[in-house]
Amino acid sequence: MPPDLFGAPDPPPPSKAKRKPTPAKGHAFFPGTGPEGETCGSCAHLARKTMAKTYLKCGLNRAAWTGGGGSDVRARDPACKFWSVARGLHVWRYMFSETWENCFVCGIVRRADDRNAPCKGPPRMEARQSASMTS
Repeated sequence: MPPDLFGAPDPPPPSKAKRKPTPAKGHAFFPGTGPEGETCGSCAHLARKTMAKTYLKCGLNRAAWTGGGGSDVRARDPACKFWSVARGLHVWRYMFSETWENCFVCGIVRRADDRNAPCKGPPRMEARQSASMTS
């Protein structure tokens, strides 16, 4: 090509290379280190940040949240080691029998019509106080 008005050669054409993707830093720990079969979508720490759209973030990693996609998580990502059951949601497993599904957290049996009450968490057991101790 001919030189420009001042005699300098034309600059090289722009590069066709794409920008490197932002590394994912949204998880509190490495995905896949949590319970088998669980995902970020069933975790109690999953947070929804609503702006013009809704973005899924890990609540344990709040200090690292950015305005970009680097701190986002996906609901279908495998769970990390900090996964905990979302409050009110049952985690169904075949634990005690091969015919009945039980909640991994509270232990109740799944109804056939799937209309169980919300999960109340692990059962709490305390020693019973006798009548002589309360007087």
